[in-house]
Amino acid sequence: MHYTNFAEFKGGLLEAGFSSQEGKNDAKIDMLFEYYRHARGQTSLTLGRLKQTQALRETLGSVFDGGKSQLLLTPKASGFDTSKPAPTPTVGKTVLPRGLKAGEWKEWTDGKERTMTPADWKNKNTQQQMETMLGNRWSIWLNDAFILGGIHSHVPFSLVSDVSDYGDAKSDFAFNVTQRELIGLITFGYSRGEPTASGTGYKCTNTPLADGATFRAYVAQMDLYSAAVKS
Repeated sequence: MHYTNFAEFKGGLLEAGFSSQEGKNDAKIDMLFEYYRHARGQTSLTLGRLKQTQALRETLGSVFDGGKSQLLLTPKASGFDTSKPAPTPTVGKTVLPRGLKAGEWKEWTDGKERTMTPADWKNKNTQQQMETMLGNRWSIWLNDAFILGGIHSHVPFSLVSDVSDYGDAKSDFAFNVTQRELIGLITFGYSRGEPTASGTGYKCTNTPLADGATFRAYVAQMDLYSAAVKS
């Protein structure tokens, strides 16, 4: 099973709790659908924290560059350059991005998420600013769409970061993004292999589970894991 068209994909999102207000924005859902379709067209996908995937993100390019990229977010996908500030009036050391000024941008510090301040932004170098912009245009729905795309095509995943198996009961979010991705894989028919030079492999060993993966089932499983950690 997979989402064969936009209508099915949109229905799956709304069923999983994608907000009614967001659900009226077909343009936004279409963007998520493109990420889903892109992942379905890959022969393999790579998972990992931002720091560990830096070199790969610089070489693999955009997820829309002819289907070549195995990663979700890359500098090319963002439209930003890694060597100089993006040529827009909202980026730089003195002019603050709109999302930052509105108090919408978040950052993880010492295992906790907090709102980023103008001082935080000005203290970052160009590379760090780019990574901040990448992270803050991301959404959990986009991430889930990408992972489900790979699962529905049964492609192998490679994990390039060390990730704890345990959730954090003290955090606002019991599991970080990479942990969520791995929970999705294990839930929907994937098994972990031995570590290799290119990372730890995850292969689809139960295709019926993978074929039955949905946004709703993914969200429900994460709710169960999070509730167990915080209980």
